[in-house]
Amino acid sequence: MTKFFFNMPLKNKMIFLILLVTSVIFLLVIGYIANRNRTVEINNAKELVESQSENYANNFAEYLNYTMDVSRTLVDNSKALIEAGDPQRIVLDKMLENTLKENPDFLAVWTRWEPNAFDGQDSAYVESDWGTLSGVFDLNYYYSDGEIARYVDMTTEPEEDVEYGPYIEIPKQTQQEAIIEPYYYSFTNRPEDEILMTTASVPVMIDGSFHGVIAIDIELETFFDIVADIELYESGFGKLISSEGTLVAHPRLRFIGDETYEYRNDETEIINAIQNGSSLMTIDYSYDLGEEVLRTYSPIEIGNTPTPWSFSMEVPISEVEAAANERLWLGLLLGLVALIILFVVVWQIAKYITLPINKTTKVLQTLAKGDLDKAEPLEERKEKDELAHMAQATNTLVEGLKNTVSFARDIEQGKLVTEYNKLSENDQLGQALINMRKSLVEANKEEMKRKEEDKKRRWATEGYAKFGEILRYDNDDLETLTYKVIKNLVEYLDATQGGIFILNDEDENDKILEMTACYAYDRRKFLEKKIKIGEGLVGACFLEGKTKHMTEIPESYVKISSGLGEENPKSLIIVPLKLNEEVYGVIELASLNEFKQHQIEFLEKIGENIASTISSLKINIRTANLLEKSQKQAEEMKSQEEEMRQNMEELSATQEEMARKTSEMESILNALESSSFVIEYDLDGYAQKVSKSYLDFLGLSEDDVVGKHHAYKIEFSEEQQKEYDQFWEDLRNGKIKQQETELNVNGKVLYVYEVYAPMFDQEGKVYKIFKIANNITESKMAINECKQEKERLEKELKKCVEEKNRLEKQKNK
Repeated sequence: MTKFFFNMPLKNKMIFLILLVTSVIFLLVIGYIANRNRTVEINNAKELVESQSENYANNFAEYLNYTMDVSRTLVDNSKALIEAGDPQRIVLDKMLENTLKENPDFLAVWTRWEPNAFDGQDSAYVESDWGTLSGVFDLNYYYSDGEIARYVDMTTEPEEDVEYGPYIEIPKQTQQEAIIEPYYYSFTNRPEDEILMTTASVPVMIDGSFHGVIAIDIELETFFDIVADIELYESGFGKLISSEGTLVAHPRLRFIGDETYEYRNDETEIINAIQNGSSLMTIDYSYDLGEEVLRTYSPIEIGNTPTPWSFSMEVPISEVEAAANERLWLGLLLGLVALIILFVVVWQIAKYITLPINKTTKVLQTLAKGDLDKAEPLEERKEKDELAHMAQATNTLVEGLKNTVSFARDIEQGKLVTEYNKLSENDQLGQALINMRKSLVEANKEEMKRKEEDKKRRWATEGYAKFGEILRYDNDDLETLTYKVIKNLVEYLDATQGGIFILNDEDENDKILEMTACYAYDRRKFLEKKIKIGEGLVGACFLEGKTKHMTEIPESYVKISSGLGEENPKSLIIVPLKLNEEVYGVIELASLNEFKQHQIEFLEKIGENIASTISSLKINIRTANLLEKSQKQAEEMKSQEEEMRQNMEELSATQEEMARKTSEMESILNALESSSFVIEYDLDGYAQKVSKSYLDFLGLSEDDVVGKHHAYKIEFSEEQQKEYDQFWEDLRNGKIKQQETELNVNGKVLYVYEVYAPMFDQEGKVYKIFKIANNITESKMAINECKQEKERLEKELKKCVEEKNRLEKQKNK
């Protein structure tokens, strides 16, 4: 049998071996798939169902926790009123009413207080005619027929006779937050209006003593539609379960409000998992569907309550296996079709393989003898298979050997542009000829390349110097600075038009990019354009912080207009103004010519310098604005204090306004201390108070600064002493002073920008000096680095010119 196989034609050997191996592999794969497919599908179903269950559980938890957070916030506000020493029930009343208005999804917001627990008053309202009664105080806001209704009551019965529901009794006994088991309730007392609801109840605990509860009622029917819309496989569904096992939401409404029916199988395990806040996955029999199902239980933690809920999903096992069986039969069918196609293909390949091999062998024998004249090329095959490649390689070899002689003759005649393909990597003669030609060509290219690099380097050096001057002397006004920058960039890069967009972050909730300058065709353009972060190419560039260079620009994006008509730009570049990974704006340039790589690198480097200048400019503007706002607030406070003294009848309202203003002033001071360094001096120049951020910056303690004079350890000349005395005299006269100061902290040189602002009392007299300082070291160092880079490049340019002159002189000799 073995001898017979080896004597078979090559075509038959290929067919036999390929079909044998393929059939064995196919049977093994199908067998493996049949054994593993069900397990894989069930595992995939487990992962899918578990993932879906956790997602829905998180969504329900988010809503329920929001309700609990609102209840907890109301409790904190009520405790703050009591701790303030002057609680008013009208404030509590407004808190509850506003909470219900702002949350129309709530059914009711209510509170119950123990006798005299809130403000020590014996009656529900002191202005009522009820007399002096002592009892439990109830206040309830709820929706009735779409309108907000209010209910207030004072239970005067003895405390032991007062009835408490679970929404009061549970938090009172446990002194913990509580989510009440679902129950039916009607706010109209009509049975037909009963709805399924729950209550998020939070106890009011002060010094370990129970004072009352604040609770929010929410409707659970809002969860029905969410559960009903869940689609998983064909008949899979989900359900929401309370801590005690009550069905809160289910696609079959008849089950809602009852205990879960699947507990018949293993009630203890499921109940324990729900009440312990644990995840659970089971495969058991469903009496509802009449078959095995895959169930998951995902915990829903609600606030600080000890009674978590759970979300469950259920999928029939038969639907999971159906998908596996369908794929198995499809795989069998496709495998059989593949075997038939493979047999036909192998047969055709084997049929045509013998003849080309014999012809190729004869040509190779001729080449082996070195007789190139008798080596005829093989006939080209229509098929592009390995045999065709073999014939092509043989023809290439014949042609290559003939070209070697021709190439050697061209080199001899000085024709360096002639191309030559080596016969092989070991073609020593051809390689020697190529290396000779390459050496001559490279010598010419290196000379041209060096001249081009010198030109680019000079261009970049001049650009850095040019824009360094602009950024150094035109950094007082943002609009003027950006216009000069974009104008010079458009002209220097030979672009057609360009714009510069700067980040406007005055509104933290609505940051936008504003076009501060636009320039095109030697003219300044006055355009107003605002772009949201992430919007369009400019917004995307700002968000990503990376340069965008486009050579294929949509026709609708931008048009370059002139007196001769309109034309689409050939190149568009958008560069972020980024410094230390923070983006301050974006530059956009369009040109009828394509931007070169060295121009792009130049733009990115200049962008860092522009960002540094804009950062310093924004800090100065922000500091001045904060100072102006602080002085304005102080004047407003002074005016309101005067009004308070003149109008005693409005004392309460004025006190509230003063408290609000004080809070705003504290917010401004906090903002200054978080973004800047703050020091307070008395009129003699002694430090009274210093911000922690400044102490951390200087590496000093509070004792090292407080009580020390402004000029501590500083020696002045006679002229400097006069200037220093005049400096403080101006401050005492109410003048604002600004200066840039160089500090040496632990051997490290730092730069700060300082603003000294006099603070006025109610009579308009200066009573202390307020200093705001900002760290501008990075901006200062960036400018110094730019100067050093300019000097270095100028020296390098000078060396290049000298080297060029030396080479030209040598060449002339």
